Amino acid sequence: MNIKFLETKIPPPIIFIILSVIMYILNIYFPIKKILLFPWNLLGFIFIVNGIFIIFISIIQLKKDKTTISPTELHLTSKLVTTGVFQYTRNPIYLGFLVSLFGLAFILGNLSPWIIPFIFYIYITIFQIIPEEKLLYSKFGALYTEYKKKVPRWDITIFQIIKIYKIKKGK
Repeated sequence: MNIKFLETKIPPPIIFIILSVIMYILNIYFPIKKILLFPWNLLGFIFIVNGIFIIFISIIQLKKDKTTISPTELHLTSKLVTTGVFQYTRNPIYLGFLVSLFGLAFILGNLSPWIIPFIFYIYITIFQIIPEEKLLYSKFGALYTEYKKKVPRWDITIFQIIKIYKIKKGK
């Protein structure tokens, strides 16, 4: 079965919205087991706020560097952005969506929605990130290869998030 036609076709924000709705449906109709009770489930808001923050500063950085923010128009990429949040993770916007999905899973509190962030991770890696990486390599060659060696695709620590907040404040 050829699934290549899905590569970079559905914008990640749409995937995020669809999966968020599926999480809600799973929570209502297939809850399995309540694992986070009130007030502990409200910790999810911290994840959502941080996810939105990471997305916001990533978009600002892309606009500042005058390159495309459209994940479906990769050919418009004009610059390899390696500063700001992009010095800690190669895919901060997708990471922000993932962190927000984990936050939603926390808020919902049931076990079943927790599968969705992992589905997002797999889908975005296969159908968005890998095609983007191929394009970036074809456009930027050794510069992109060196960037890939230094900066992880998804990984980020709390200490890096603190540094990102400092970057945003201009410190």
